[in-house]
Amino acid sequence: MHYQPIWYFAYGSNLARSIFTGTRKIIPLATKSVSIPGWTLVFDIGGLPYIEPAFASIQPVSGPSIGKGDLEKNAPVTAPTVEGVAYLVTPAQLRSIMASEGGLYAYRRVVLRARPLDSLDGDASGMAVVTLVTGEGRTPAGVPSRRYMDLITTGSGEQHLSHPYQTYLSTLPSYQPPIRDHSPWQWFGAQLFLLFWLPLYKVLQWLLEMTGNMDPGGHAPEGLCVLVRTINAVMWFWHDRVHSRVWGRGDGLL
Repeated sequence: MHYQPIWYFAYGSNLARSIFTGTRKIIPLATKSVSIPGWTLVFDIGGLPYIEPAFASIQPVSGPSIGKGDLEKNAPVTAPTVEGVAYLVTPAQLRSIMASEGGLYAYRRVVLRARPLDSLDGDASGMAVVTLVTGEGRTPAGVPSRRYMDLITTGSGEQHLSHPYQTYLSTLPSYQPPIRDHSPWQWFGAQLFLLFWLPLYKVLQWLLEMTGNMDPGGHAPEGLCVLVRTINAVMWFWHDRVHSRVWGRGDGLL
């Protein structure tokens, strides 16, 4: 069957080979290290408190985009242009990717222009890539887990992103779940929270991915997405307004 391959831009854990080709078992047809001018990395997709409190997304840069050259000059920056890898994948592989990202319940699928990092022409028009941006974000943005950030930093090295960008990633804060011996009170509170929410979270993620794989575009049914967003809102409300005031926060924020 004839198909038209598609460039997919990854900037989060899919940078890591252990996730993209290992866990998700996707072998791309080709790869290119690229940047998306005018866009920056954020962590405003809410996950599960006390384990994976935030996941990556991208958003338009407020004000002038900060590029690789600014990073190399050691200019004070907080939001450099996002870099990542463009994978050339089949439509079936792209559907699997979209489904694995929660059936797009928290993301929107868009097409942006990417610029290869090895491009010598600063005015190059670049290439069209499919990627995910925030659809249902959390404010303020959270702090990703150390495990998740390790995947991103490892992947940035594997994909040969620019050294200044890799250095920037290494400076980002990360959340470490409470350890019983060091923080017994917070650890116990985390266990209480997860005793109820973790099984429900896993079931919902399984439903989103399963139903997403049934859709040509990888979208979970809208009714299910609304249900998951509602449950997530209740979970985070309980964390923010009740649980964290007794047991401490599980998202890395103060």
